[in-house]
Formats: sequence, C-alpha cells, structure tokens
Amino acid sequence: MTPLHLATRHPSQKALALLLKHIGPGEVDTQDKNKQTALHWSAFYNRPEHVRLLIKHDSNIGIPDSEGKIPLHWAAHSQEQSATQTVRCILEAAPTESLLNWQDYEGRTPLHFAVADGNEAVVEVLTSYGGCNVTAYDNLFRTPLHWAALLGHAKIVHLLLERNTSGTIPSDSQGATPLHYGAQSNNAETVGVFLSHPSVKDEPDLEGRTAFMWAAGKGSDDVIRTMLALTPHIDINMADKYGGTGELLRNRGGN
Repeated sequence: MTPLHLATRHPSQKALALLLKHIGPGEVDTQDKNKQTALHWSAFYNRPEHVRLLIKHDSNIGIPDSEGKIPLHWAAHSQEQSATQTVRCILEAAPTESLLNWQDYEGRTPLHFAVADGNEAVVEVLTSYGGCNVTAYDNLFRTPLHWAALLGHAKIVHLLLERNTSGTIPSDSQGATPLHYGAQSNNAETVGVFLSHPSVKDEPDLEGRTAFMWAAGKGSDDVIRTMLALTPHIDINMADKYGGTGELLRNRGGN
C-alpha cells in the first residue's frame, strides 16, 4: 500500500489532496497487494469526496482487484445509508451498463452486494439507471432477486420486481425461482410480496416442486398460511415428478 491508500482512511481530504499534487503520471492507480487502488479504498471507507477527488485526478474506475471487484462493488457493499453518495459519485463519472453490471470473479454485480447488505437506498440508486440488470446471474445462477428472497428483504424484493423490465421471473440452475427461496426460508412477508405481484406465479422447479411444496418440505408454516390466504385455489395435492405431494414432503422433511 502507498501513502495515497492510507490517506483515504481519514474523513479529511487534506492529506489526499496534498499527495495528489506530488504524484507522478499513473501513480494515482498504484495497486496494493490485493490489487486495490486508492479509489477502491475510498469506496470501501465510504468517502464520496475522496472518490470525487481521485476521479478528478484521472483514477481509473474500472480496475478490478484480486477478487474481480471494481470500486463500485465496494461502494455498494455497505449498510450505511450515506453509501448512496459514494455510489453516485462513481456512476456520475461513467453511468455505463458495463460498470453497473460488472461481475466479480464469482459473478456478483454491485447490485448483488447491495441486496445482500439489505441497503434499500443503494438498491434504489443502482436500479434507477435503466441499464442496471436486476436479473443478472452470479456463478451459482442466483440473481439479486434470489438473494433478496433468501435473506427476507421484502422491500427490496418489491423494488426489484418493479424494476424488472424483462417481464419474466428468473430461475436458478435447478429451476428454483426467488419465490422458492423465500418459501423455504419461511419469509412470509417476502412471499406475500411475490404473490401480490402480477408477474409472479408459483412455477415448479426441475423436480416438479412448487414453492408451496418447498415450504411444506421445510416446515415453513408462516409461508404456508400466507400462500393459502393469497392463493385460495392452490392445489395442495399437486405431486412432483417422484409422486411426492406437499404433505408427503412435509412428513419426510423435504427429501
């Protein structure tokens, strides 16, 4: 690491500004052992003014670190509401689809991380850009919607559904939709958000199991009650391709 990296730790810009006056060409993007530049550090520490200053001095916002993350990943990977300022500083410099949807070496976009942290404000900012892909798959074939459903972030689920312009609900490599994920986690509020949206139907996975069947198999009683209330005509005797019904799956613990 360099003094430039260390200067990003402090709220004041004075040290950073002074160092920037005395660096040579290209030194603004010197990388540490993790291949991170001072801009990565500024994004991680949520220093929007530092980010703005570094970009003004031609810091490259598209340099991936050792994990494949660009500064926008680190800016979005924060639980602080003020992280929206840092995210905006980066996107104002280059509001491109490539930047918005940049995938790290595990296939995760900045939106995946904002969703994982439950930061609704950052999710709002990222998805406000038309080029943001809300159904981008990571290397495990999970979209931000899958993550939000699994973690029970109901408000974020609603926001992503509204911003999903594809008109389709994504499924993972096993055919499981975000609704399946919410059902198995017993996130009744999240499941309620899904079922209240016109684009969502309880489609079966590759084994012929619906989200209702997943809920039964996991003993997700809150979800079962919610699904029965919101979908009164649900077929509780529907069988998967092995002949198992929701009741059988419940008795067998989902196996």
